[in-house]
Amino acid sequence: VLVLQAETPSDGTVEAVRIAEQVGARVVLNLAPYRATTSDVLAVADPLIVNEGEARALLGWEGGELDEHALQTGISTVARSAIVTLGGRGALAVADGRSVAVRAPRVEVVDTTGAGDAFTGATAAALAVIGYDVGAAMRAGVAVAAIAVGGRGAQASYPTRHDLTESGLADRYGLTHLLHVLEQAAHGHA
Repeated sequence: VLVLQAETPSDGTVEAVRIAEQVGARVVLNLAPYRATTSDVLAVADPLIVNEGEARALLGWEGGELDEHALQTGISTVARSAIVTLGGRGALAVADGRSVAVRAPRVEVVDTTGAGDAFTGATAAALAVIGYDVGAAMRAGVAVAAIAVGGRGAQASYPTRHDLTESGLADRYGLTHLLHVLEQAAHGHA
């Protein structure tokens, strides 16, 4: 799994995508902060991860609220799969012609700095472990981001396995197996 963000220079992104395709790596593209990106790069994103504002910019949406149908119709023509993060409402994945929504738990928000990065990292890690199931991977992203917004700063607020387990979110979002596999990999047992 290769994770790219829009903070990376465009030439580097294009080259990284080319290499990823050559070696068969999955490309997770977090288009944050939003910038226009070539259709070739967007087409290999699996998933493309954007927030609501980035989705609006990407789709040129000037209407009212972006509903599930608009996202499914618009995003499915741009990337292999996509996830739209919805802040405190959770996230919506669009893949294989269907959409899956995951509601976020109610939490006290202290600081949203780095929440998108926490979401993207957890989603990418889950994809690397469990494979193609974007909806299941998105659950990991929602759980990790929910804890991250409860702390100050970016990296300092990212939860540990213990945090996810103690908060009950590992059980609620079905992450127990994923956390076990990640722990085994961290200790060289995968």
